[in-house]
Amino acid sequence: MKYKVFIFDIDNPLTSSRDWQFVPSAIEALKQLRGKGYTVVISSGRTPGLAVMLDEAGIEYDYFVGANGHMVADGRKNVLWETHFDPELCNRIERFVRKHDMGFFWKFTEGPYIIVSNETIERIFSVYHCHGIERPTPFLTFGGAMV
Repeated sequence: MKYKVFIFDIDNPLTSSRDWQFVPSAIEALKQLRGKGYTVVISSGRTPGLAVMLDEAGIEYDYFVGANGHMVADGRKNVLWETHFDPELCNRIERFVRKHDMGFFWKFTEGPYIIVSNETIERIFSVYHCHGIERPTPFLTFGGAMV
């Protein structure tokens, strides 16, 4: 069977673990794959706001799977499918972390929201900063939705 689809994560296959910048040879490889007619899918646990970083790096793709599989968009940023957590479950989780003073944040399409900040959350945001994402994340347009 001949493969026609290539799926890539962002971290390490396409970015350097040293500075989290996109690796030029990886960008070129994606261009060559698309030039040969293969379908390129970018899959990430990150929110759809990552599409702006992909655009800035000149990375073209056919599909984007983001937010740990909670949304799928095409290369023109049209959302093809998405699902959400049950709001009551989210409320129960928030009450629990507040009650136990746990460090916690949600990653929404609008960006991250800190529920309870502590040392662990601050370390997480320092990693976000390494990825070029400032705190707080600015609102960006993605397929007509705010991300």
